[in-house]
Amino acid sequence: MALDLGKNRQHHPLMSLEGLKNKGCDELDGMFAAALVPTPDELEGAYDGLLLTGNLPPAPRHFPIAKVQQPWWPWKGKVFYTSTDSRRGHGANRLVAGPIRRERWRFETAVGPSRFDGRDALLLDYDLPGNPLWLRRGVIDELRKVKDGLYLGKGGIVVLGQTRFVFLWALQKPNHA
Repeated sequence: MALDLGKNRQHHPLMSLEGLKNKGCDELDGMFAAALVPTPDELEGAYDGLLLTGNLPPAPRHFPIAKVQQPWWPWKGKVFYTSTDSRRGHGANRLVAGPIRRERWRFETAVGPSRFDGRDALLLDYDLPGNPLWLRRGVIDELRKVKDGLYLGKGGIVVLGQTRFVFLWALQKPNHA
């Protein structure tokens, strides 16, 4: 169940993870702003992921990452687990390198105000024991629902107390195109 934050929010019924690859940064950013807020309990399970576009030095601004992402790229998505409190959850990033499959860089989830636009989003908090310090203190991930089974995320870093946009990414429940 997604939290509807207003009449201007919309679903994109024909969109898929593959379809998001061809969208530009401005269009994806607009979709993120218009998307719904998922609740942690609706995300149970594994999701396929794709980095879409962003500002990854030394690449040019708004570089279309998805168009050059190779099969060997280790990040394959995220996995979410629910807790007894439906307002909170937890999960990890899914990494694959050849036959090695790992869940790494754990996070906790909760709905709260976005550091990018101030509207509610599902916040992924990496400040957990066992995560590397650069991840615990410097990475921001937020997620919103485009449609059932398809989610758009925005990632950033914190530099001198300021949040800076780095990339947009997406998750899709397998077999939910």
